[in-house]
Amino acid sequence: MSKRSKASVDFQYLLGDTLIKTGVALLWLVAAIGIYTPFTLGDAVREGMIGYVGMIGGMLLFAFGLWQWGRGIRAEATIADR
Repeated sequence: MSKRSKASVDFQYLLGDTLIKTGVALLWLVAAIGIYTPFTLGDAVREGMIGYVGMIGGMLLFAFGLWQWGRGIRAEATIADR
């Protein structure tokens, strides 16, 4: 493995950390939306609010993807720093 510059490793670690925090913030946002809305997911499905369910599901999937991607990038930076 070739030696990378400290700036490159630091940037990769920062990017990974930022993606993790963005994913967690998006998860909190979805949780707040879920708490704020006066109906449950079952009510939304029964009422035919498939767009709402799809949007919440998409946001959860996006948040989880950002979180996992950030973890991978940060782990690579941590390994390269050793």
